Amino acid sequence: KQTVATYGIRSEAARNIIQYVFTVDVLCPADCTSIASLLGFLVKNKPATWGSLGMDVATTVEVTLQDKEVTLVPTNVCGPMYSTNSLIGGLLLGRSSTSQQGVIVIPGVIDADYTGQVKIMVYALQPPVTIPKRNTIAQILAFENILPHRQQPREPTEKQRKDKGFGSTGHDVFFTIDMKNHPHKRVQLQRGSHCIVLEPMLDTGANISIINRIYWPSDWPLQAPSTHILGVGGMKI
Repeated sequence: KQTVATYGIRSEAARNIIQYVFTVDVLCPADCTSIASLLGFLVKNKPATWGSLGMDVATTVEVTLQDKEVTLVPTNVCGPMYSTNSLIGGLLLGRSSTSQQGVIVIPGVIDADYTGQVKIMVYALQPPVTIPKRNTIAQILAFENILPHRQQPREPTEKQRKDKGFGSTGHDVFFTIDMKNHPHKRVQLQRGSHCIVLEPMLDTGANISIINRIYWPSDWPLQAPSTHILGVGGMKI
């Protein structure tokens, strides 16, 4: 600082000091490796084009989406996104070309202090769909944390995310239905001269009602379903 203040930033003295500090004779290979390990994915990689806002993310394995359930796909990205102790994280989004092919990437937040492997949450509109290895189906947009508490040094007691993800800082959320609050309707099923009366539950979100065989007349025909029946809560029959 004193040299710059005295002779100027473009002076020969300042250039000599900068050259001395960053010369290869001073930084041995181990030093270069240590410095590189502190740099994140957004620093060590280049976007597809000069004006790209997002950095493409590639899959590391081949995955086949057999149904419409959400699948976690591992990628070639590990945190941190920018550098150690940086305020820059990322938003994980799907590429437009991916959505056009019927594969939906669920957006996710990558925290600045996350150090684990980034995984893509994905599902298919019309399964089955195979995603090849090294396919760039998602992208990461850099996002800086500007919350006031992050402008202060981290306290030793403050929790860090590190390599934990997907619900590590809170409770999981599961879809449930309170069966007691749904209406019941008296219905009559008739075949020929024989009929039965039931009170099934309505408005459960299911498009098929299953009748217990206890109430099904033994002389009425049965037919096996051609596909799986997905019950309320995700159970397959």
